[in-house]
Amino acid sequence: MRITIFILFIFFLSVNVLPQDRTKLDTANSEAEKVNAVLKTFLSLGTDSVPFEVFKKAKGIAVFENVSQLNLLMSKGGKGKGLVTIRNGDGWSIPTFVNFAHFGYELKIADKKNFDIICFIMTQYLIEKLKTGSIKPDELNNHKLALGPVVKGAGADVVIERSSLIYYTFQYGKLSGIEFQNDGFFTGITITHDNKLNQAIYQKKGQTILSQNPNNLTPLNTVNLFQQTIIDSLKPKE
Repeated sequence: MRITIFILFIFFLSVNVLPQDRTKLDTANSEAEKVNAVLKTFLSLGTDSVPFEVFKKAKGIAVFENVSQLNLLMSKGGKGKGLVTIRNGDGWSIPTFVNFAHFGYELKIADKKNFDIICFIMTQYLIEKLKTGSIKPDELNNHKLALGPVVKGAGADVVIERSSLIYYTFQYGKLSGIEFQNDGFFTGITITHDNKLNQAIYQKKGQTILSQNPNNLTPLNTVNLFQQTIIDSLKPKE
């Protein structure tokens, strides 16, 4: 009798939990597919807009799709979702799901409300922050940020060498012009782990995955494609 009750209890749990897990799985796949589309479009621009040195020297790459601007009670803000991967020795970490947010300043991009972002993390300092938790506004105050496209040549080398973060913004698959109403915009940026999705897919938090680089995880095929696309972009061109 006890065995029967136990089996029924397990069945009850599986019936009630699995649909929620499937929903998160579908959400993760959908997010990864959109991020891959943004990354593919970005890479198709070629080295005229994306110097190979940016990829070569980047310590982490994050892609956020459909970042939306919000009208808050007392200020402007925005949010979006995406994937991040960081360098791990000679390779790249398993990509994890992350959130993007900014508060306090309005970002005007061709007078539109939604855009995509490619973010190159250029310093180990910010990578360590991401490994232990998140990149927060106060951690960006003393770090230089740059906006793409970064042109080639001596000037580009200086920008790449000195920047902590390099951002590219897109709308409808094209690089967008950018205008800030306040130079403090970047100090309002926060990048955090989307651990609802990370826990559902990996059963681990994003910071744990990036800091420990476990080799027993099975990423979704769409997430694997994100990592492989970045690896392929760093291969010498024939």
